[in-house]
Amino acid sequence: MSIDVVQLVRDGKGRFEWVEVCS
Repeated sequence: MSIDVVQLVRDGKGRFEWVEVCS
């Protein structure tokens, strides 16, 4: 059973992006 988790992560350029992670 997988849960979709949305995380706010910083990319290499110092920006923040919302990414959806299946854990």
